[in-house]
Amino acid sequence: MDGFTYDRIRGKVSTSKERSAWLKHGSLNKEQFFPQPYTQYAKFLRETGHDAQARRVLLKREIEVRKYERKELNPFLRSWRYLWDGLQLVVVGHGHAPFWSIGWLVLLIVLATIPANRTWKEGSFAPNSAPILVSYDWKKYERTEQKPALVWSGEQPPDSWEKPDDDTQWKDVAPGRDWETFNRYAYAADIVIPIIDFGQTDAWAPSTTRQEAGQRFWWTRWIFTVLGWIVTALGAAAITGIIRRD
Repeated sequence: MDGFTYDRIRGKVSTSKERSAWLKHGSLNKEQFFPQPYTQYAKFLRETGHDAQARRVLLKREIEVRKYERKELNPFLRSWRYLWDGLQLVVVGHGHAPFWSIGWLVLLIVLATIPANRTWKEGSFAPNSAPILVSYDWKKYERTEQKPALVWSGEQPPDSWEKPDDDTQWKDVAPGRDWETFNRYAYAADIVIPIIDFGQTDAWAPSTTRQEAGQRFWWTRWIFTVLGWIVTALGAAAITGIIRRD
């Protein structure tokens, strides 16, 4: 079918299994792949107003193109190319589904929220500020409290707190009441999305010298950051058309 062009098709316009098989078999000749039949069918779909189906056809074309391109590489380069092609496929559909990346970012934020919240509740966060860490109030609660960040910020009172007769609450007099309030969702978004700053990572950092959740999260947050960079970069490249082939 390479080189065959048309303006109309009799019958149902679709991207069904039968039509996909027709394109796939029509693009092969003596084990050589020709992408033109996919391109022609996508062109026909767009011209007849079926834009969503045209994108699906172009995605299938890219999958086939890359599969045959990998066959020409040596085993070492083929393995790296397979990884790269796989990332582009699942994150942005080889540029034809750029907004898939938003879904992946949301998923990463949700996943990062879980260890962030566990680390905070465990008491393994500390203010990300050298002056505060050497201040009298912070060092006092660091020595006497199991969860100094929660006490210092006013989320829970210290063991030694004796509530006054008036309506004063600990959160109203805590030394760190005016510091950035910890929010697990904003913190997760801060470590996942590199181009947006919610101020959480500037205010708080997990501690490796306390309990287990803090030690684990100190390392896993870098994994979330790297994955966030990859997804954001691929999404931006797909939206701007850098990695899309029309």
